[in-house]
Amino acid sequence: MDEHNNENTDTIEKIKPSKYMSLSMLKEQLDETNWADWTRRLIPILEVCEVWEYVNGEIPEPNKDVRPVSHKNWLSNHKVARLLILQNISKGQLQHINQNQTSDKIWRSITSLYQSTGFRTGLLYMRNLYSMRAADDENIPEYINNMKTITEEINTMQYDDLEIPDKTFAGILLQSLPPTWDQFVDGLHHTCVASRTPYNIIQLMREIKDEYICRVGQKQDETLHGAQQSNMSLT
Repeated sequence: MDEHNNENTDTIEKIKPSKYMSLSMLKEQLDETNWADWTRRLIPILEVCEVWEYVNGEIPEPNKDVRPVSHKNWLSNHKVARLLILQNISKGQLQHINQNQTSDKIWRSITSLYQSTGFRTGLLYMRNLYSMRAADDENIPEYINNMKTITEEINTMQYDDLEIPDKTFAGILLQSLPPTWDQFVDGLHHTCVASRTPYNIIQLMREIKDEYICRVGQKQDETLHGAQQSNMSLT
């Protein structure tokens, strides 16, 4: 089958932008600090709006002479994609972009500009994560939640070199606990060795939080008992 006949059976449909405009705006526009988070939020919007394949270059430009309707719609769909991208870039960053290009060229341009910035942000998150140390009076459940949030931020950046698997996170968490937790950590380790099973991160976090609750309860009991003893000595 020649390309002339393909125009009728394989025509690129024109996307109506009004159908998706309510989905198109992110709360935070692209700036110098949020590349990874911005792409994570924008790409699903581009997919739902049916333009991601234009942005990533998967839909090639049709031959204008052979498939004029498809070529016209292809250009129109790129304009929709370009609009979705540009309206989610902060004013200060638009000056770095040639806004007259097709959406795939704009995407390649901003990727080359900001991807290294996103990687550096990931390194900063990792530095913060590995330097975290819990104090003796730390609220351990909140501390664990903060560590988990930072880890999820790193992993959602989709840099294989930075990804932190559960086994590594378990080690980071355990070594960051105060020295007063050493006996508890040793007990966890001996249990894992004896059972020949790796740490289950959900179970591990639950056991640490349960131990914290137990310690808080013991401290409260000790404080109450001390207060009672003082009252008895005064009478």
